[in-house]
Amino acid sequence: MNIETLRSFAAVTETASLTKTAERLRVSQSTLTRQIQALEHELGGRLFERSPTGVALTAAGHALYDSLKALLPQIDAALGGVRRLARGQSGSLRIGY
Repeated sequence: MNIETLRSFAAVTETASLTKTAERLRVSQSTLTRQIQALEHELGGRLFERSPTGVALTAAGHALYDSLKALLPQIDAALGGVRRLARGQSGSLRIGY
């Protein structure tokens, strides 16, 4: 499981459509479907109910999405901070005279 797969899951949840999400993420629908299926396999259950009109979350999907809504912004903030440190763009400068 990786963060991009979890981001893809969140994006599918927000659009309720594999096709729209694939277009938004600029990946093929089959690639996105395989990512979601791999995530479902790893977690041991279905995250979406699929229909011809789109997808809807299962109880397990709701639980995962509710956790990710809070977690993904924290991960983004943490990674952003690390990137700034790695580029030497963080820290403070005190000038006194």
